Amino acid sequence: MGSLSFTAWTFAAAGAICALGPLIIHLLNRRRYRVLHWAAMDFLREALQRNRRIMQIRDILLLILRTAAVLLFGLALAQPFFTSAQDELSGKQPVHAILVFDNSMSMGYQVELGNTLLDRARERGVAYVDDLPAGSRVTVLPLCGSSHAYSLDAYSTPEQAKEAIGRIEVVDRSANMTRAVADASRAADLQPQLSKRAIIFTDRQSTNWNGFGESDALDALSPIQVVNVVEAADSTTTENTWISDLRIQDGVADVETPATIIVELQHQGPAAREDVQVTLSIDGVPIASKTVSLDPASGAREVAFQHVFNAYHPTPGNPELVPIEASIVNDRLPADDERHLVVHVLAAMPVVFIDQYGDGEESLITQRLGETRHLRKLLAPNGSSTSSRELVSIRHMRIDQLDVTSLSDARLCVIAGLADPGDKVSLLREFVEQGGQLVIAAGAKFDPALWNETAWLDGAGILPLPLEPKNAGATPDETQQLDVKFLSFESMRGHEHFQISGVSDDELAELYSEPFFFKWSVFDDHPETLAELATTERARLEKRAADLLEQHAPKDEEDQPLIEEPINQRWLMWQPSSKQATLEQIVKDNTEDNDESKAAIQNGIDNILIRNHPQVLARFTNETGPVFMAQRTIGQGRVLSVSSGLLSDWNTLPKTNAIVMFDRILRSMLLSTLPRRNYEPVDRLTLPVLAGGSDVQVRLQRPHDKTADEVADSGFIGEQELGVTIPRAFQRGMYRLAAYRIDESNTPDLENPLWKTPISVNGTASESELDRIDPGTVTIPEGKIAWVEPGEEIRLDGVFSQGQDTWWYLILVVFLLLLVEIGILAWPTFQQLTQTNEQPTTEN
Repeated sequence: MGSLSFTAWTFAAAGAICALGPLIIHLLNRRRYRVLHWAAMDFLREALQRNRRIMQIRDILLLILRTAAVLLFGLALAQPFFTSAQDELSGKQPVHAILVFDNSMSMGYQVELGNTLLDRARERGVAYVDDLPAGSRVTVLPLCGSSHAYSLDAYSTPEQAKEAIGRIEVVDRSANMTRAVADASRAADLQPQLSKRAIIFTDRQSTNWNGFGESDALDALSPIQVVNVVEAADSTTTENTWISDLRIQDGVADVETPATIIVELQHQGPAAREDVQVTLSIDGVPIASKTVSLDPASGAREVAFQHVFNAYHPTPGNPELVPIEASIVNDRLPADDERHLVVHVLAAMPVVFIDQYGDGEESLITQRLGETRHLRKLLAPNGSSTSSRELVSIRHMRIDQLDVTSLSDARLCVIAGLADPGDKVSLLREFVEQGGQLVIAAGAKFDPALWNETAWLDGAGILPLPLEPKNAGATPDETQQLDVKFLSFESMRGHEHFQISGVSDDELAELYSEPFFFKWSVFDDHPETLAELATTERARLEKRAADLLEQHAPKDEEDQPLIEEPINQRWLMWQPSSKQATLEQIVKDNTEDNDESKAAIQNGIDNILIRNHPQVLARFTNETGPVFMAQRTIGQGRVLSVSSGLLSDWNTLPKTNAIVMFDRILRSMLLSTLPRRNYEPVDRLTLPVLAGGSDVQVRLQRPHDKTADEVADSGFIGEQELGVTIPRAFQRGMYRLAAYRIDESNTPDLENPLWKTPISVNGTASESELDRIDPGTVTIPEGKIAWVEPGEEIRLDGVFSQGQDTWWYLILVVFLLLLVEIGILAWPTFQQLTQTNEQPTTEN
């Protein structure tokens, strides 16, 4: 059955509306006059009746002509054409073929003689282009992106299309079939007059088909042909081994303590794989290897390496970035046989420790020890506050000594055992808002009533949750009837803070059950409290958004400059690693007084509320017991609070191995303040790095290409932020940026780089899982998809279009109608002239 379609239907609608104009005017002119009988006029009726009928006929003809002209002119602008479904296509009818190639990493699987699944897809695509009728247009789309430029525009010759197909390469990204249909639909809109043929070449990897049947674009392109490039024989022999993760156990490393590097392996196939050699390389140099066996039924396997980064010399307070790589011997999918990581090697990172004694702490003999002592020992075992080789540089002080100067270059502040924070809450809140990390622990003189009064402030302070006015339990010195609590491993299970590589859950449960807790402060985490906090925070954010909008509103005075006052003056000497969208930035981007901007601001407030919602990380007794550890994001930083002490007789935690959890927690908090240098593949990767001035050139070296580099795009990546943009970061590996001074001839001094920085890019591990879908399990409306198996023909049937040149004829008809209208209007004048010429002239 055929149907009428339009290239631009809005013109047809506009023409139909405008065509009502002559009709409305005609109806308005048909006024009803009052009839008044006049005897003398009866003599004229018979003479006028004939002329009246002629005039009525003429008016109706003019009405029809004018209405039709306007209507047909609108249709002509809409460029109509006709579509109909047919089984086979005439070899003379050109089409618009949209070829979408799945070029995700799994398409790099080698099947025979080194050929990959993508090679098969390219061969079938080229063969299909050769069979297209003359005059056809071809759009070639690499679904996962390409290092070569491509667009949705169609190629006009088969040679151009085949050349584009040949340029498609495998990239380290996952495919998404819903996106494939959306891209094909957008390409189809650019050539609406031609018949559409949408073909997707893919390996049908099961992870790529979520939500596919729900795509609205299926209706416009049906039936879409999905060409399977995996043959039946391939499915029975498919196997793959890959590195699913590479990480450093504690997030960061120092130059004195051995770091644990974890390589996670997985295997899929009909049988186990023996003697898999895993190699760890640091800065391109292999340093260690281990051989393991992998069973597909056993899931992921972790291989641990120990390494001391003592060959590096980071400057105090500034990390050195070290590239590492894990690899295995290549199999049929070599792209996932390696994984990369940039490790932050730290030295003398400033950390502020505040407790009841501060720098007045004395020896073990006097027992005058601050509550933060064990955490200081964890991060700086030698206990030196001046060492340039240890992980942190300790600043141990009392709360009254805390000021902006001591926090300005610090990334972490730990407070423990204080009765109350005094007047430092606003300073600490500002530190966290700007990206600092804060740990608050009870113990010693901790007074929950005072802390709640000075540091909660209905959520505007520095506590993650409000506190009950009295502590629970009692120390052994205070009572003989102890109420002992234990940590609930079930409440801690799965969180990265409490995981240790190579240690099973049973062993972890035993480790965290060792400490006894006699006394603790009580956090109020009731649902009513959290709901009240959310309401209060929303009101605060909405008020702040209204104030910011008022600041951005135009002033009454002419040419008066806008003055923007930030909430706080930024005084931290470093930038947070990953900037979350702040309310100030959200409002600045949506200052228009319209519904869209208001909705964007409300959506931003909703996201901030979700991000800042308090989280309970660990509890006592069970999954609903009292809170042991909670955290909350505030601005760009976060606050983590511990309800018991870290040294005092509130518990036995410091005397057990469970205290190691705080080493991991503090290191991860330090890592969150450092520049991000590990990414997934993206179209455009923007890095806030010191790009330099006009006399500095930043050059980029891509993975596996050590001989060639390219000039990187450096400049502003934000309104007031300089950085570098890496386009088409699709390949797995280590990208290396370096800045060089250039001379007057624009030649860089390649021998003396101003700075260097590595960036690692790795795709998702799920792309290595080669399970394929069964077409029968995909829920898709009937007739929307045509599954094409290997050896089957890719058909040319589909939606047939014709009449693309109809608009020319419509314009011609409009022209003829106008000529007829002119003729009708001119006819009485022509008759009058004729009659005048026929009358005899009178001679004088």
